[in-house]
Formats: sequence, structure tokens, C-alpha cells
Amino acid sequence: MRKLVRLGVGALAAAVIILVLFFFISQPTSVKVVVVKRATWETSFKEKGEIMDPAPQDIFSKNGGLIKEAFFKDGDAVKSGDILFLFDTADYETQLKQLQNQLSELEGERKQADIDRLENQKQIDAQIYSVQTQFETVRSQIPPLETQKAMQDDILKNAEKKYRDAVSLFDLGEISSSDVDDALLVLNSEKSTMANLDAQIASLGTQADALVLQEARLRDIRIVDLSGQTAAFNAKRLTAEVNISEIHKKIDESVIKASSSGKIENPLKAGQTIPAGTLLATINDAEKFELECFVLLEDLGGVTVGGRAEATLEQNAGDTVFEARVTEIENKAEIRSGMNEKRVRVVLEMSKSDFERLGTGYELNIRFITSHIENSIAVPKTAVFQSETGSAVWVIKDGAAVLRSVEKGAQSSSNVLVESGLAEGDKVVANAAAKDIKEGTRLAAY
Repeated sequence: MRKLVRLGVGALAAAVIILVLFFFISQPTSVKVVVVKRATWETSFKEKGEIMDPAPQDIFSKNGGLIKEAFFKDGDAVKSGDILFLFDTADYETQLKQLQNQLSELEGERKQADIDRLENQKQIDAQIYSVQTQFETVRSQIPPLETQKAMQDDILKNAEKKYRDAVSLFDLGEISSSDVDDALLVLNSEKSTMANLDAQIASLGTQADALVLQEARLRDIRIVDLSGQTAAFNAKRLTAEVNISEIHKKIDESVIKASSSGKIENPLKAGQTIPAGTLLATINDAEKFELECFVLLEDLGGVTVGGRAEATLEQNAGDTVFEARVTEIENKAEIRSGMNEKRVRVVLEMSKSDFERLGTGYELNIRFITSHIENSIAVPKTAVFQSETGSAVWVIKDGAAVLRSVEKGAQSSSNVLVESGLAEGDKVVANAAAKDIKEGTRLAAY
């Protein structure tokens, strides 16, 4: 009886243990979940900036020469686009006329080259026709000779038989040796005739082959400009056109315009003759400010002229954010005073009213926006892992884990852009790397 009780108790305990194990095993794995939503994706980095008075705008002469007219004197106000100086272009105009005359002469050379080439082609066409006629004449002589050769072959075989018969009869004593000699004489004559026919056919074949080769060479020559005049013309014309373009550029550069508005200082006078690279004047723009920043060299790859940025002024009463755009990126990197890294000077602009509101000397926190994508999908970096088929995430569907392949795009410090593989509303496991999940694992969000 006691034995049965012990067995019953043991069975009951085992059943309880099994039920407990089943309960724990059947419990879903708790995971952190993010619901996919489309939003704007941006990557950025921050630097410090300061509002500065703009550097004076120095205006230099590119080509030098005689200043024909100067429209402003020292201290005058100028606007962007105003003509400041006109240089004398008489020498350029003379060179331009000479080059244009040269082009006209070259056009005449081209026409003559075309005439010469056409005449040359006519002559070659005549030679080709002559060669074709000779070829047909030669080829027409071969078939009759081949017919004669076929007939001569029969005659030769008959002569060989008669000679063999004559030798046999002589051996039998039925004919004399002179009869054998006569048969041999006939045989040799027929062989000579056959050899002559072979030689004629071979000679005609050689002539035909030579004529075919001659025609091919003539056709190759026909497409080549033997005189070289067209090639020479093209080279001269290209040189003249390049020179004309350069002269037009110099004429355009003889009109010096203001690149910004402000007050002109120390402008040169009309009548002065100066070399290329001479300082013509300086423009100080008292109304224009610029936001200056020094960007780490390794961050510069994401910064472009025209790129967006946000400039934030920190104050106790609350931060103020201003829209800004990059207007200039210097082409050199240097170590700034107090900084151990190489940095590049970047200039930004804000609206005139924002600059006037702040004035020079204000320090701002600048956030450079290096990428901006509307209506995009992003998930935490911890949600993406490497599967056997590539990048993937775990998606919860009907309470179970489903493996979903994805294509990754840009990344930030915490998130990754998903180019394809996910749709809005998908539930993605955010901490997939920290969980032991398999296809079909039951999952519960927390």
C-alpha cells in the first residue's frame, strides 16, 4: 500500500514539474518593439560659429592693359553688378578680325581639299573600273583553256597507250624501232601541249589574283585623303576656334563688375596701363555679415556650398534657431589656434534681418545637415543583424517572429535608413541582437 502511495506521489510530482516546464517554455519571449512609421531622415553634425564682418572684396585685373574708363571714385557706393572699369580692347578686336579672316581662308582650303579629294576619287574609280574590265577579260580566257585541257587529257592518254602498244609490238618483233620512236615523238608532243595549257591557265590565274589585290588596294586608297589637306584644315580650324574663344573671353573680362555692394576704396584711374593681376579696387560691404565656422577636416565630406544648416543662439530665456546656408568652403585646411585638429573655414549666410538682429560677435551652435530624405523608413541599429542571406530584421506577425531581409542605407549614431524590405506599420524587434530568436519564436512586446 505504501509503495503505491509513493508511486502516486512521484507521478504527481513529475506531472507538476512537466506542467511548470511547459508553462515556462510556452511563454513568449519579451522584446522591445518599434512600429515602422515614415518620417524625414536627417544626418548632421555640430560645430561652433561666430558672426563676423565680411572681409573686404579685392578686385584684380585678370589680363591687364589700358584702363579706358573708371566709373567710380574713392568712397563711392556701388551695387553688385555695377560696371566699375572698362579696359581698352582694340588689340583684342584686331586679333579677333585676323583670326576670323584666317577661318575664312581655311574654309577656302577646306573646299579646295574637298574638290581635290573628289577628283582623286574619280581617278581611282576609273582605275578600279579598268582593273575590273581586265579581270573579266582574263577570267573569260580561262574556261576555254580548261575545255582544251580536258580534250588534251584524252589525247594524251591515247598517245600514252599507243606508245605502250608500240613498245610491246617491238618486243614481239612485229614493228621496227623507228615505229617506237615515232610513237614516243607523238607522246612527247602531246605532253608539251598539255604543259603549255597548264602554264597558260596558271598565268591567267596569277593575273586574276593580282587584279583582285590591285582593286582592293585601290578601294582602300579611295577612302583616304591622299593630299592630307582635310586633316590639316581641321587642325588649323580647331586652333583658330580655340584662339577666338580665348579672345572673346578676354574681351568679356575687360568689363570689370562689382561682385558685391558696398563702398569702393582706392580705385585706379582711367588712362593707366597696368599688368595682369593688379589690384584695381577694394569694396567694403558694411551691411553684409557672414557666419564663420571651422569644420573638422574629416567632417567636411558632407558639407557642400548651398547646403542647409541650423544656427542656434543659446539664451536663458530659451534657444532661438535660425536657418542658414553654406556659401563658401575654403580650399585649405589648417590647425587653428587652441585646436589640435586640422580644420577648414566654412562661411554661412542667414537672412539679412537675422544678421542685423544679432550683429557681429555672436556665437552660435551650428548644425550642418549632411543628408535630408523625406518620407523615409528608419529603425534602430540594434534591430538589424546579419543573416545567411544578408541584412535582416525580426518582424512580429501573428505573435511570432518572421525573418525579413532589408537593404540598409545611410546610418546615424543610433539609427539606420532602410531602403527596402519594410512597410509602414510593421512591428520590428528593436533589440534583436540581444535575444535568442528563431523563425516562429513567440514574441511579446514590452
